[in-house]
Order: sequence, then C-alpha cells, then structure tokens
Amino acid sequence: MKEVIVREYLESLKEDKELDLLFPMLLEVMGFIIVTRPKEYKGHKQYGKDIIAYGYDPYDNIKKRFYFELKGGSDRHINAINFAKNDGIRMSIIEAKDHDYSNNSIEGFNDLPIKIVIVHNGVISPDVSETFDDFIRREFHKDGLFERWDISKLTSLFSEHLFNEYLLADEENTRLFKRMLVFMDVPENSQRDFYSLVHNIISKTDKGNISKTYFPVHLIRFFETLKLISLITHQYAREANNLEISKKCIPYLVLRAWCWIISNHLEKNKRVLGKFQEIFLLHKSFLSEYFTKMLPISQTKHGLFSENSGRYEQIGFPMRCMEYLSYLNYWLLIQDKNELSIDQKNGILTTFIDCNDGTCRPLLDRAYLKTV
Repeated sequence: MKEVIVREYLESLKEDKELDLLFPMLLEVMGFIIVTRPKEYKGHKQYGKDIIAYGYDPYDNIKKRFYFELKGGSDRHINAINFAKNDGIRMSIIEAKDHDYSNNSIEGFNDLPIKIVIVHNGVISPDVSETFDDFIRREFHKDGLFERWDISKLTSLFSEHLFNEYLLADEENTRLFKRMLVFMDVPENSQRDFYSLVHNIISKTDKGNISKTYFPVHLIRFFETLKLISLITHQYAREANNLEISKKCIPYLVLRAWCWIISNHLEKNKRVLGKFQEIFLLHKSFLSEYFTKMLPISQTKHGLFSENSGRYEQIGFPMRCMEYLSYLNYWLLIQDKNELSIDQKNGILTTFIDCNDGTCRPLLDRAYLKTV
C-alpha cells in the first residue's frame, strides 16, 4: 500500500523541472556526492548529463562517477519516437558516453570509472524495448556501466531511502500524508494534516551523535524529507492554481525546522546550517513564484478588492491587504541586492500601497462601536 502511494506521486510529476528538484534529494540520502545539478547548466548543452555525481554503486559497490540523464514530462515514457528523435534517449546516451567530464578540484574524481544512468518516471514501450536493449548491448560491452531507472526502480528507491523513513514510518504519519495529498486543494481546508505531519516528524527526530566529522544518515534523511514535503506541497498548490497553499504552509515548516535546530544547539553547525539553507532557498523560490504571479494583479488599482464579497469587504479588504503586505515585505527583505535593488523594493511596496487603500484603513470592531 505504501509503495502505491509513492508510485502514484512519482507518476504525477508532469514537468521536467519537478523531477530535476526531486531526484537530487534521493541521491543525497543514498550517499552520493553531487557535483553538478540541472539548474547549474540551464541554457548550456549538457551532453546527456543533467546531474553529475560520485559515490559507491549499489550494483557492485565500486566507487564511480555517475552521469544521470533525467527524462520527465512528455518524455517520461520511452517509446520509438523519443528514443530516436533529436535530443532523445539515444542521442543523450551517446553524448554522455562521448563527452567526458573532468573535475581537477576533486581528488581522484577523474580516475573513477564512469556509469551512465537514464532516469525516467515512466515505462519503456514494447515497440522500442528490443531496439533499446540491442543499442545498449552494442554501446556498453561490460555490465555495470549503464542502468535505466524507470518508475518501478524509482518507486523502490524512494520508498526505501526517503518516504519510509519519516513520511510513511507509521500508521499515523501515513494517514496524515494521504489526507494531506487528498484534501490539500479542497476549498476551506485549514491544512491541519500538513501541520500535524510536520509537527510529528520534527518533534520525534533526535539529533543523534553529531560531530564536526560525522553527520548521521538519519539527519540527512530528516532534512531531505522536509525538502520533499515542501516540494510536494508546492507542486499540488501549483496544480490546483492556488499558490496560497504553499505560501501559508511552508513558512510553518521553515520556522519549525529552525526551532528544532536552536533547541538542539546546532545553530553553529555548518552542515546543519547548509541543510537548513537548502530548505530556506526552496521556500524563497516558492514565494518568488507566488509574487511573480500576484504582483501584476496587486499593483493595479484596487487589485486585491473583491467586487462579489458584499459588505464583508469592509473588513475583508483591509485584512487581505495587510496579510499580503506582510508576506510581500518579508519576501522583499530576503531578496539579495543582485536580485532586487533597494529602489526596486521601495517601488514595489509603494506601488502596492498606493493601489490598495485597504492598507490604510483601520480595522474597527463594528459591534463594539454600536454600543458606544
């Protein structure tokens, strides 16, 4: 039953960038050291190498450098068309094999044997299966130099290394996780299941025997699980066309994670801070997506006013404006100078306030005023 939940989630990934964000989390908990990620080569030819990493191969326990090529979205199923097309499966494998990647800053990296892995959250079609096998047999004369990780392989790996550790660790968390997925985009949902799941995971996690030279595996899985929950929440919010869900939920996760770090006196541990920074940067990117969508609306005259809300808008409009303003101000504060200058930040705030006079209306208790 648990693997069904994991498989259904992985199959629901509809865009390449969703798999790009998710897959490195799996590699981290499997013990791989990631050298390059997809976003670092965005706009550049990757030669069949979306992710470059090194570590011990589960197949034969030999340390290797890995070239991972990710195929998601419309290419998640391998068929005759995307196998043979330009920049398809066949070309990606050949380019990964023909164009070597070296890194002189990592001792011994250039001497490691190479393994190429095609990763896709789908299946291979019968019409191309035999052709694919013949091609791999010709290109790779030894075992252990190529693998294909399809939806079945990914389900097994994600279940073993990520989902089963915290998200599906017991009946209560499994129930909360399932309810979170089912009811996340239901109108008027308070997202109580999300908050309860995050609380359970964080409150029951012990820091273990952490030191300057040793970082427990369970903590790597802990932080990657928090990233996974954030990513899942935002993906579902995006699909529901309601980014308010992730805007309200994920700050709770970030604050609870920081509270856990402080309560365990780990705020000076560089490895812990690095893991927290990854969560924070995800949160920051989600907020940026929200404001990229909302700013053009909120910066028009009475952009946050709802014509159909009747008398409620006497209170609802100011409340909506002040809540939006608090998130907007926070988002602007965490933007680096190279992302937004001070003048740009001031311009965004000023434009929003000038266009929405709800930011200047006092919130009055009308019931109290009638008795005075």
